[in-house]
Amino acid sequence: MRSILMLAFSLLFISPAAHADDFMAVKQSPHSVSKTLDRLTAVMQKKGLTIYARVDHAAGAKKAGLVMKPTELLIFGNPKMGTPLMLAKRTIGVDLPLKVLAWQDDAGKVWLGYITPAALKARHGVTGRDEIFKKMTGALDKLTNAAIKAELFFEVCCSSGGPISVKTGIRSDGRQHEDVRKIFRTDCI
Repeated sequence: MRSILMLAFSLLFISPAAHADDFMAVKQSPHSVSKTLDRLTAVMQKKGLTIYARVDHAAGAKKAGLVMKPTELLIFGNPKMGTPLMLAKRTIGVDLPLKVLAWQDDAGKVWLGYITPAALKARHGVTGRDEIFKKMTGALDKLTNAAIKAELFFEVCCSSGGPISVKTGIRSDGRQHEDVRKIFRTDCI
């Protein structure tokens, strides 16, 4: 029974039709699973959010003798937002602190997803806290967008006596896409 539930749960997240809906927001990341959550953790810490745990599901699967593509869960929160929600409806505590899941699908694409605040509100029947849910929605969108943002780079390369070239592009998942143009020949100082 447990295996069936785990399979059903994992199929939800590897669906090629992953997208934002009323239940879950899903965004594609150009980074690896680990780097995506590293970036998310950094931006959350910068904003003063509390990181409670990071769970590596693939490592857990490996310990059980199973194979799973990279899948990690980040558990985080802000008691200033979460506590008023729990005071309004204590059952929402089963879904708080909030969680964000990053996973690699069978095609090698990386996804970042979370249950929407609207879904949490509806699931628990929370009333009178619309402003908090609105703030949560905006914050989750901004934080996850920052985590999946591609890294732009600009680099000038010069070797003594050689040409100067400029490399530009987008770095993602440790790979470098470059457009190299020789600008002019000169001695490097």
